[in-house]
Amino acid sequence: VESFQAEAMAWRNGLEDGFSGVLGVLPDFTYYRGAPMMLSESIRFDTPFSEAIPHRSILKLHYDLSGRLDVQWERRGSGELVVNVTHNEQGPRAALIWPYTLGAVGGVEEYGGLAARTESMTEDTLTMVIVSETGDLPEAIAP
Repeated sequence: VESFQAEAMAWRNGLEDGFSGVLGVLPDFTYYRGAPMMLSESIRFDTPFSEAIPHRSILKLHYDLSGRLDVQWERRGSGELVVNVTHNEQGPRAALIWPYTLGAVGGVEEYGGLAARTESMTEDTLTMVIVSETGDLPEAIAP
């Protein structure tokens, strides 16, 4: 969480004066082995440890072991992303997609001005398309 907050602060500090950009959070990890991480929540408010940063959560994931999960994305225009979530080991999936309706091919969910659809699923990779229903997606995306 601390490294994500530092990355978000560096992004904000690099903005030109007067620019009101929004940082996209993808993946937005919420839990690690049941303990809350809440990446996007960690930059939502001013606290004694960090300052609020304008952001938009693009895809929330719960995960269990670091290093077992690879999240890659590419843009299909300014308002659409293709996201691949790959599980790098044998055994139970390392990621749980939220909302859970996206955990099956054809699953669709609308949340926060986004529409997500699961396009395909293999033994180790889940592919989704995420479309903004409110215009462009943020240009900057972290972590």
